Amino acid sequence: MAPLLVLGDAFLCALIIWKVPYTEIDWATYMQQISLYLSGERDYTLIRGSTGPLVYPAAHVYSYTALYHLTDEGRDIFFGQILFAVLYLITLVVVLCCYRQSGAPPYLLPLLVLSKRLHSVYVLRLFNDGLAALAMWVAILLFMNRKWTAAVAVWSTGVAIKMTLLLLAPAIAVVTVLSLSLGPSVGLGVLAVLVQVGSHEAVGLAKGNLCEDLSDIELQVLLAIPFLQNNPAGYLSRAFELTRQFMFKWTVNWRFVGEEVFLSKSFSLALLAVHIVLLGALCRHWLAEILQV
Repeated sequence: MAPLLVLGDAFLCALIIWKVPYTEIDWATYMQQISLYLSGERDYTLIRGSTGPLVYPAAHVYSYTALYHLTDEGRDIFFGQILFAVLYLITLVVVLCCYRQSGAPPYLLPLLVLSKRLHSVYVLRLFNDGLAALAMWVAILLFMNRKWTAAVAVWSTGVAIKMTLLLLAPAIAVVTVLSLSLGPSVGLGVLAVLVQVGSHEAVGLAKGNLCEDLSDIELQVLLAIPFLQNNPAGYLSRAFELTRQFMFKWTVNWRFVGEEVFLSKSFSLALLAVHIVLLGALCRHWLAEILQV
């Protein structure tokens, strides 16, 4: 069934590209920002586009630099859509592998190709979510196969594309603690924090005790070095800005609450509280038998 689903979805992607108009939201801004980067600018606070500043980490810049060159400086949007369709199909294959390995029932598989929103994000808007999603699912597949170093390295690369993948951190912490024991897992967590700070001295200190866990840290530091050397505070504040306010006009899931509620701090704190409570409840349920709680 899986090969037929991939083939059918390939035709669906082609049909969408052919029949549905491309939606310009961030692609032009990405290309403007990459143009500044290629001209030699390394200060994140000075890299901007028509819709705002650069707010994604270093791997996003490198990924869209490749796309900049492949699409004639962003002008060949049609070819960009084809590239993102290929990216979508590769991600679909990885997801199908995860479902198959987990023993998911076959009737769930067709649901994977029916998402209007996914097709829109990939082939109509060319968002960086697709690149981050591929890193996420490859990391999940590697975790399922107990390839810990590779999994953390791929996940770390995904975080360097889009900060959203930090949401996987609690699950990764639980899985690594259960599989590797507390010590190595805490080491990975500490190193993950150190790399976001960009402290070479701290990384060097940690390396003496936890050198086998450093592949992902070294990767992140290497990715960010050109920007950290120029303006480290600017890079960290832009690429990992936890206080950034999401604009109401772009929301899909929360449009029904209205703009005033959506932009209020109390709503944000309530969502965070619900998220933490659900994490705790699910973690307790999942680990009940193992930890005897």
